Amino acid sequence: QIHPKKGGRIQQVKPLDTYDIMEKVIVSLLLISIASTASAFTPRQSCGSVTRQTFLSSSSPNKPSDFDFEYVPPNPEISPDEGSFSSPLSSVFPSDTPAGMRGEAVRSAIRSGRCVGWDLSNEASLSPGGVLKIHGKGTRAFLNNKLTQSFSAETASSSYQEACLLDPKGRVVDRLRVAMVDDETAYVLTSPGHTSEDLLKRLDPFVFPLDEITLENVQDTFLMTLASVQREHVQKVLVEQFLPKDKSFPFPTRPDEAVTWTYNSDISVVVLPSTGLPPVAAVGYTMIFHGNGAKDLISKEWARLIGDDNPDGPIGIGGLEYETLRIEAGLPAYGSEIGSKEAKASPLELHWENTINLEKGCYLGQEGIASIIKNPRGPPRTLYSVVFEDSTNIWETQSRGDKSGIENLTHPPKVGQTLYALGSNEELLVGTLTSVAEAAGTGDPTIVGLAMVRRADSIRKKMDEIGIEIFREPQDIFDVTESSGMIEPPPLDPLDGLEIVVEGTFTVGKLSMVPSRRFRMGKNMFDIDVVVEDFEGDRD
Repeated sequence: QIHPKKGGRIQQVKPLDTYDIMEKVIVSLLLISIASTASAFTPRQSCGSVTRQTFLSSSSPNKPSDFDFEYVPPNPEISPDEGSFSSPLSSVFPSDTPAGMRGEAVRSAIRSGRCVGWDLSNEASLSPGGVLKIHGKGTRAFLNNKLTQSFSAETASSSYQEACLLDPKGRVVDRLRVAMVDDETAYVLTSPGHTSEDLLKRLDPFVFPLDEITLENVQDTFLMTLASVQREHVQKVLVEQFLPKDKSFPFPTRPDEAVTWTYNSDISVVVLPSTGLPPVAAVGYTMIFHGNGAKDLISKEWARLIGDDNPDGPIGIGGLEYETLRIEAGLPAYGSEIGSKEAKASPLELHWENTINLEKGCYLGQEGIASIIKNPRGPPRTLYSVVFEDSTNIWETQSRGDKSGIENLTHPPKVGQTLYALGSNEELLVGTLTSVAEAAGTGDPTIVGLAMVRRADSIRKKMDEIGIEIFREPQDIFDVTESSGMIEPPPLDPLDGLEIVVEGTFTVGKLSMVPSRRFRMGKNMFDIDVVVEDFEGDRD
């Protein structure tokens, strides 16, 4: 492996004998090979243009080569995962719509204020299957004893909290969104992929007669979410295009407030002041419609709202687009980062500190949380974003049919693959990929993913021993905004910008802080010039 920013010096070799290694390097140089001896490339010109990348050979990282070659892969426009990407998730766009076009349409709708919306009930792997209703005199005490947040008597009767249900070792079972609509009734939303029926089965053994509560899986419900860069955009769409005109509908005024509406004589609505995504990605509302006939009636109204006959309406997205949006936003998912035998993480590893009340009494998994807090080294792992740019990878699909005779091992990353520090000869283990999005699904020529990464101090110590540095361009550290002239502070994370290579491949990516840590409060990751005029609590 040749590092693109170190003048062509070999940074990684595969376990071949010395003669095989030299033969590979020499043949690759002479035949202007790709991927397996990826060199210092000039960035791709633009998406859709002819890809031209320059191979520079030099014995010094600062000295230009005496000879330059340009390599144009035979299939520059082919997607990295052409023919190999498969997902159980569906898209609302026509099947022949390119991923990049879908991604840009979604993000443009978020930036412009047109809004995007989703209903995941038809996605088998994401559908919540309903809503868990907890009712009775002991509702607050039950929630307070089981979840990481406080649901004490001092909490407002109409309140909203995001809290974690933990296992006995303090690892996340699920992040729950809890709406108290009165002192004795709460509606609990599970994460996409975790059904309310499963949650009921998990909690039911903890319910005793003295708790004075009942658990009910309410299935005649319809859940819809609308999101934008400003909450007022969502309110405008709902008032002008969706809600009945003969009555008023108040919206939550605080980040910890849930409100209830009467939609008609049979259907009630619980409005949550959250989309479920981090506020840095989008703000808005999730609405729980429940009551006799709620699913049938509201699903028709939803179809009308996002349908072709409403050209000014929000852009509806399917599970495929939602999944890419989730990963890009840095949101852990049930079955990927949490909730399964393979996915076991503390909320502190996932940057969910705001779901934990450190002053409350006992709850499930409290000892596990306390042990991490007391550890001066912090959590054993941390969630990071990983970005694989087309500009630093010539994918195997793009090089098929060339004359080099060299196997290109630059393949799209997959969930479960191990990440190593680039330049460590796969000796410095960094972490493991837990989520990977569709190539170009963000609208940019990249593949984004999430990874659980080992402690930074261990990795930095090994980097110092090997002599690996994190290369940062000035624009990666300082960002002067036109509106204020202020200089953004440098990244506080010691691994932000670390270049990594995927095990057994020549696929190169870069670690990045998740957006909620990377962007200043009040900023939107899709438009940094926007100042999000939102609840103060959403900026934490």
